[in-house]
Amino acid sequence: MEQLIYAIKNIEKCSIMPDEIIIDGKFYKRNIPVHLKTKLKRTYTLCEILFYILNKRSTSAEYLRSCNKNNISPIDYTDRKLLNDEINSYCSFDESNSVLDEIESRYICNKDFSYIFDILKNLENKKEEKIVLIDTFRIIVPSSVKSLITVNNVKDFLEKSKFLESNLEDIFCSSSKCTVSIDGVQFDVYDDVKSFTSEDWKSVVAIFVDGSSWQFKNWKDKNLAEIFCNTAVFFVRYDNMEMASEIQGYNIENVVVDKKNKSLKKEDFERIRKDILKVVELKRRL
Repeated sequence: MEQLIYAIKNIEKCSIMPDEIIIDGKFYKRNIPVHLKTKLKRTYTLCEILFYILNKRSTSAEYLRSCNKNNISPIDYTDRKLLNDEINSYCSFDESNSVLDEIESRYICNKDFSYIFDILKNLENKKEEKIVLIDTFRIIVPSSVKSLITVNNVKDFLEKSKFLESNLEDIFCSSSKCTVSIDGVQFDVYDDVKSFTSEDWKSVVAIFVDGSSWQFKNWKDKNLAEIFCNTAVFFVRYDNMEMASEIQGYNIENVVVDKKNKSLKKEDFERIRKDILKVVELKRRL
């Protein structure tokens, strides 16, 4: 109960993961029963109540579909008003446009239709499409000799906040792949995407561009707008480098390197890492 009260008052610090709940950085089991003061039809778990609160702006239909998709049992409709009242006793809970507003009580049937959720789950499991959890995140860098970020120097750039200008010999002799770590998260970095599968593309969280359209010549069957919309994209450049007109309309963050000192500001490095980790967190929740 203490965890629930704290979560209600700090709902922005709560996340529901596949195997656990995170509340302000602390991990809890999803199936912890919550014994409320109000007598409800059944005892709900911490996960079920938090999921209900996090979806309070959804319509009833949207909430039920979301419960089914995430394999979470919904709060019974007749319990929601009572639950809201108790939540309000701990913290103000805005009921406007919430899952309560879609059905009037006179239309509520007392029969148990929970079996419908079992049917929906079985149908979901029979779908041919397999759900693949992302276990490896990928970053793409240019293979161009004019790019300031390559496989050769990206590790120092992201891990040590160091910009080391690559020379031609290093670029031609280096591998087309390396591994970097940001705050404990591992990333595979590639400068060649020819062999990427559709699942590989789903795991791409960041792209470094060299400002040219040539970089994307092997991406002909890919929608750049869609890819760039779902990743963090950076153009690390000297102030005299320009971006090709073909890609100027996309959401690409310019990061300017001091050409004289060959350096970036500390906050630039931090912003890049933070933006990449934001995409990681979003893709983990898909």
